[in-house]
Amino acid sequence: MINARRVAREMALKALYQMDVGKKPLSEALEDIFAQARSMVDTPMTQSVQDAQALLKQTAQERAGELSPASKRQVKRAASAASVLLGRLAEEIASQTCALFSESQAPDVPQAEQMMRSALEETRASLLRLKERDTLQPEIIAELIALALKRADQMEHTFLRHLPASLHTASFAQTLVRGVLEKRQEIDDRLSALSTGWALDRQATVDRNIMRLAAYEILYLPDIPAGATINEAVEIAKKYSTAESGRFVNGILGSLVMQTAQV
Repeated sequence: MINARRVAREMALKALYQMDVGKKPLSEALEDIFAQARSMVDTPMTQSVQDAQALLKQTAQERAGELSPASKRQVKRAASAASVLLGRLAEEIASQTCALFSESQAPDVPQAEQMMRSALEETRASLLRLKERDTLQPEIIAELIALALKRADQMEHTFLRHLPASLHTASFAQTLVRGVLEKRQEIDDRLSALSTGWALDRQATVDRNIMRLAAYEILYLPDIPAGATINEAVEIAKKYSTAESGRFVNGILGSLVMQTAQV
């Protein structure tokens, strides 16, 4: 979950920055988070189906090279039909993914997985019906259908492999954003007291929100090791701000951890 948490922290930082600087409403900021999390499933899924469609087209062209015009048409139609079915499957899976990410309700993962599997079974059945059609080239058509069936199974594996991380990412990012907003006054008071000589409202917006996120974790999410939180905050500061910011963030958060331990 470490990588998912890093991505979630960066999503949360972007959301807080947009709300801080661009005055974006919370609902829009959260929708951006959900959209980014969905892309963690949708992007590899899109790539998978595009690869499958390209392979079907290439295979059909190679196998149809020396065939009669009638056989060529049949082979190309079969490859095209299989490609369409895989595309529809990808669209159905994307629809299920979209339904999982909502601010108003918890994701129903078992239901989404069941609906995805139902769509997969329908696709398999449709592909097998293509194979059963009368054709001048049954062996080539069977090869194309076998290829499409294998790719449909791979799409299922892709969905199931990427879904848990995307859901965890969206959930953690939303927790961070909502938590910082709810506890912002207390967090800002604690950080301001430690930022002597450099008022919080004078700090770079990115740095300020990185520290808010990390402070929320340190103060309210005790199951996350404080050292891991600080290390992540420093790396994110180096990535989105400067090396000097990383050192500053490290110093303030380190002090916060020591102060908290003494309470």
